[in-house]
Amino acid sequence: LDELIEQQRESNGDDAIDEPVLKTLKAEENHTSLDSDVDKNLYGDVVQEDSSLSAYGVKTLKSGNDKFGKENSGKGYKNTKSNGTKKWEKNSKKGEYTKTLRKSDNPDVIYNKDFEGEPVLLENVRDEIGEVIVSGQILAIDERFIEKMGKTMYKFEISDFTDSIKLKLFLPPEFADELRPLAGVGDFISAKGMIIFDKFDKELEMGSVFGIKKVSDFRKVRTDNAPVKRVELHCHTKMSDMDAVSDVGDIIKQAKKFGHSAIAVTDHGNTQAFPDANHAVKPDEPFKVIYGVEGYLVDDLKQIVVNSKKQSLRDTYVVFDIETTGFNAAKNKIIEIGAVKIQDGNIVDRFSEFVN
Repeated sequence: LDELIEQQRESNGDDAIDEPVLKTLKAEENHTSLDSDVDKNLYGDVVQEDSSLSAYGVKTLKSGNDKFGKENSGKGYKNTKSNGTKKWEKNSKKGEYTKTLRKSDNPDVIYNKDFEGEPVLLENVRDEIGEVIVSGQILAIDERFIEKMGKTMYKFEISDFTDSIKLKLFLPPEFADELRPLAGVGDFISAKGMIIFDKFDKELEMGSVFGIKKVSDFRKVRTDNAPVKRVELHCHTKMSDMDAVSDVGDIIKQAKKFGHSAIAVTDHGNTQAFPDANHAVKPDEPFKVIYGVEGYLVDDLKQIVVNSKKQSLRDTYVVFDIETTGFNAAKNKIIEIGAVKIQDGNIVDRFSEFVN
C-alpha cells in the first residue's frame, strides 16, 4: 500500500493523496470500520459517487452507496478539488475494476476464473481436504434467494459416477440470472474450490469456489470388441416388473452400437414391450428383433381336488386360511385363523381370530 501511495505522489504530487482517502485505504487494508468523518467525506452527498479509487491503484473499496456502486463500480474515478470541495471524477481505465460473473477469456468458463489441474475422484473426497478440482455431470440445480443476505444461493449437484457432491455459490441476483443459461442438468463441469463440511446441509460440499468451467463428457464408452458378435437371447425390459428398468428402445439402440445384428426380448409373462421394440427398428435397417417371452409352466396333470368325498360345490362347507410363524409344524405356531362358511355358493358366515 505504501509503495502504491509513493508511486502516486511521484506521478501526481502531494495533492493526489488526501488524509480521508489515506485513512480509508488503511481501514480497508486492516479490515477496520471507517470513522464518521471519513464516512462523511467519502460517502456524503457530495462524494456519493464511486467505490473504485483507480487513481491510487486500489481495485476494491466498498462504496456506502450500493446503487451507485452497482452502476459505476470500476469505471475509474479520481479525487480532485472544485471550489474547495473534494469529489470524484471519471478517470482513465488504469486500475479499472469491474465486478463480473466471469473473469476469463476462456469461453468454457461459466463462473469466476479459469484454472488448470487434474480432478480428484469424488469417491476419494471423504474429509475436509482443502482446495481441490472436481469434475462431474450436473444431476440437479437448486436456486433460492436468501433475503437476509440479499443474495441467491446457487447449488450444483454433480456426479463423476464414483460419488456425488454439491457445489455451493452465493451470488448477487443479477449474477444468478447470468449463470442460469450457461449450464443445465446433464452438462459436464469442472470446479476448483474448498471441500468443507456444511453445517446446514450436514455433509461435505465444495465452497469458496475459485472457478467453474464446462468440460466434455469424460465417461468411457463401453464397446463390444469381439470379432464375432453375440446375439442376446434373454433380455428383460422395464416391462418385467421388479426385474429390469431399461426401456426396450434404449436396449436396442445400445445393441446396434455394439454391432449386434439381433436381440431377443423375453419379458416375464407379457409382451407389452413388443410395440416399442418394433418402432425402434426402421424397415430398412439390418437389425432383427426376436419377439419372445419368459413364460410360466404349471403341472396340468396335478389334480385340483385331492381326497375327494364326492361333495358338491353346492353343499355347505368351510373355506379357511391360517397364518403361521413358519412352515415347520413342530417348531412354528399358528398366529391367525380366518374362515368363511359357504352354502349353495354364497357366504353365510365369517370367522377371524388372532391366536398365540
